[in-house]
Amino acid sequence: MRIAYFDCFNGASGDMILGALVDAGAPLAEIRGALEEEPGVRGRLMSAMGEAYMGLGLYHEALSLLEDGLPLLQEGFGEDDDSVYDTLNELGILANNLEDFERSRGYL
Repeated sequence: MRIAYFDCFNGASGDMILGALVDAGAPLAEIRGALEEEPGVRGRLMSAMGEAYMGLGLYHEALSLLEDGLPLLQEGFGEDDDSVYDTLNELGILANNLEDFERSRGYL
């Protein structure tokens, strides 16, 4: 097991930390497995990864992550949580970018 010292002197968002962990070689499967008992946290993780992939223009990968994360967010935090609405919005934008307009309308 490797241990890393994380000195965040100036603040960092969750997606920045996640990106740093993955870039440093943290196995994604292990990250997901560690959060097995926390569906809401796992959903937020998947949404953050989806948004990062979206920003890179990897729309199909982003769509998969966001679609997988949405039910976890709903389970963990409920239908009316802001993270659920944010993910639905991102899914609608992604579907629109992929020119799947019918799917996009279902999310927005």
